[in-house]
Amino acid sequence: MTTLWFSQDGRSPNCQYGSGILISVAEADAIFADTPFHFCEPEPPNINPSKPSLYNKNVVLEVGVEAETAQSMRFKRPGYYWLTGTTPEDAQTMLNAHRTGSGRSRSI
Repeated sequence: MTTLWFSQDGRSPNCQYGSGILISVAEADAIFADTPFHFCEPEPPNINPSKPSLYNKNVVLEVGVEAETAQSMRFKRPGYYWLTGTTPEDAQTMLNAHRTGSGRSRSI
């Protein structure tokens, strides 16, 4: 499974708290079809490490295995993707809408 993380600015792993949200790579493709991202290699990203934030403001997608990336239209390598065009609140809303069928995924 792919994991959706919400994190603070700062150095990893100190900026991620709690557990991530498990989603399929197909859900990630659908929900974040138009969301810009930055591939951060196999390690969690350090986002704005010189200015840590007090609250979650980043969305990071962890794609764990090559079998998933082979099925993905966007996320082609295992590792971490910082979804630079969305907030945790927007990502949660988009995921809920996708899972409940209550509307189309909103593009950021």
